[in-house]
Amino acid sequence: MFEIFLAAAVFVIAAFLLYLLFSGKRKVAGKSPPPTLSRLPKIAYCPLCGSGMEGNRLYSKLIHYLDGRDMLEIRGCRLCYRDVDAKPRKCPSCHSPLDKNDFLLAELKEAGKVKRVAVKGCRRCYGR
Repeated sequence: MFEIFLAAAVFVIAAFLLYLLFSGKRKVAGKSPPPTLSRLPKIAYCPLCGSGMEGNRLYSKLIHYLDGRDMLEIRGCRLCYRDVDAKPRKCPSCHSPLDKNDFLLAELKEAGKVKRVAVKGCRRCYGR
């Protein structure tokens, strides 16, 4: 009688181990599932220095032209425009280094309720 009980227990344990081995839904301890696009944080980046803008503002100036265009003069973020030991700044179009007084020109486009900004370049590569 004891041999039958022992054989049944071994069979149940072996079946349970095979289930865990081939179930495919097991979790490895300490690993989280890979992030999907909906889980990734949405962070804006400064176009001049490339630093993350979490909670920081971008210093810019809006210019209205008579032909109906709206342009932005983008001066930079807190890390590359306001700090004493500012991060190095460069134009995203021509990759030339920019001084603290230089700025980027960007076009502001409105599509319904959504506003989009298209960075055109610095004064040297885009001009006025």
